[in-house]
Amino acid sequence: MSREGIHYAFAPHFSERKVVSWRDIDGFGIARVKGSDFNCVRLARYENLLRQFTDGEAMQIVKFHRHLMRFAGAMAIASAANLEVGDAAELAGLVLGGGAVASLAAILRFNRQKYGGEICLSWADRDRSAANFTQLLTAWSDFCAADDGESS
Repeated sequence: MSREGIHYAFAPHFSERKVVSWRDIDGFGIARVKGSDFNCVRLARYENLLRQFTDGEAMQIVKFHRHLMRFAGAMAIASAANLEVGDAAELAGLVLGGGAVASLAAILRFNRQKYGGEICLSWADRDRSAANFTQLLTAWSDFCAADDGESS
């Protein structure tokens, strides 16, 4: 995080970070998926973020996402025999449709619909609990918004 925004590496480009501007962030939340908490970043608009990607980078992300969702769907089917019916249906519902996305913007919309935010940060992306990280994100966002208002 910086005064600019959240610096985030989108898979599979883990060494290249893009800036999600504080101005483009609508809010934060927490999604619980099969016992794991994810910090969700809700975007007010996508344009500034999407402009940072080349067409080639965006297509690599789409390809990665499709493979990930298809793999997760296959895992849901394979593990269904060991899960309660409701748990298997919940798991399948989390990935249903994710393998068919055609653009980076479609991935963002899919994530918002399924998880409550376009960008989902896992435990590997933070240094504290999801609840405490949401407080940190909110404090940074508020601080930068106030700082931006003073410098305008």
